Amino acid sequence: MLSRSSDTAAWLQHAEFNLPTSSQARRHRDGLVTSLLQPPWIHRSRKSRSLQDFLPSPTCPAELSPTCFRHSLHTDFIFGGGLHPRSTGTAGAMFMDNAYAPKMAMTGVWSDLVQSGKNRTLLFDDDDDPDSDEKPTGWVKVVPKVLRGLAVSDMFTAFVLLASAGDTCPYPLKSWLVTSLAFGFPMSQLVHFMKTRLQPRYRHYRLGVDLLRGGQSPDNLQLGSLTLYDHLSMPIHQSVEVEQYQDGRYWYVTIKNGPVLITQYRLITHPTSAPSLDPSKWVLEGSVDGIEWKKLHAFRAMVEIPMRRSQSSPSFEDMEDHTAAIVFAHRVGFLLELAANAASLAWLAVGTSWVGASSDVCVDTAPLLWHSSFIVLLGVWPFLGT
Repeated sequence: MLSRSSDTAAWLQHAEFNLPTSSQARRHRDGLVTSLLQPPWIHRSRKSRSLQDFLPSPTCPAELSPTCFRHSLHTDFIFGGGLHPRSTGTAGAMFMDNAYAPKMAMTGVWSDLVQSGKNRTLLFDDDDDPDSDEKPTGWVKVVPKVLRGLAVSDMFTAFVLLASAGDTCPYPLKSWLVTSLAFGFPMSQLVHFMKTRLQPRYRHYRLGVDLLRGGQSPDNLQLGSLTLYDHLSMPIHQSVEVEQYQDGRYWYVTIKNGPVLITQYRLITHPTSAPSLDPSKWVLEGSVDGIEWKKLHAFRAMVEIPMRRSQSSPSFEDMEDHTAAIVFAHRVGFLLELAANAASLAWLAVGTSWVGASSDVCVDTAPLLWHSSFIVLLGVWPFLGT
């Protein structure tokens, strides 16, 4: 039986190539022949454990032979990574770095095309800072892209309505599309507005101290700061969004950007004063206008406030009345969202019946309107089914 090199030589002799006589064409041919003439055990000796094993080595020193390739033409065709051959003198042909060889990668070239398209599509690109190590993952990455896709769909629907303004259809497909737009972002904003209005959000907060650790008058209060946490349990930045000051036994906090919902807070001890001037009994209140105050939390602390200076106390979360108002607002928002979804589903069923009944009439009198409505149904129902 002939060896692999003999088979390759016979194949090259019988193959009809009309290669030009340029040096570039000869280098491509030499690289192809050299890869085919490699013994098969060179590739079989490696047990690939990862995709990196299929990729070429980062650099191939010019003084080495072409056997420094890490894979053959077969893996190049499937996984990509085949590189343009270049001449190295008498040592034969080698592969250049960072250049795919033509017709040598199936999935590799497709991956390059997809990645190139993604890099040029700013609409769905969330990587605002390519050098940042913290990149969004999971739902944090998926939800913004879905919302952008829905925004594009709504803009297309608005264009269809404008383009079909003069078309006639006995069925109210235009009204159906307009109402469908209203059930999208406007309805979500309405639900969010209603829930926000019900939430106990305040712009002004104050800590009224009734007792100090050492028993002195509450007017001698000494406190480092009061840290508030929003609905995501993230601290509100002190230097940018918060203004704090003391007036007698009261410690005031004003949110510069408007009312916010807090879920917990911490006390920071004074950096230089004596621990005896730390608060041990207080009431946290909130106000929208700074005049009328509402009680949020009452607490008496004996050992919870640290003795060390500039230290944070444990977080205070058990604000019963305040938490009850937050839960009530979330429940109302959930019920409103549920009602909006039920109405949207019912409106989708009505539109489905209208599109089906108008297939014999509107498809001719208002083709863009009817086909757009049909495409909407064709996309929404399978999505709901899965």
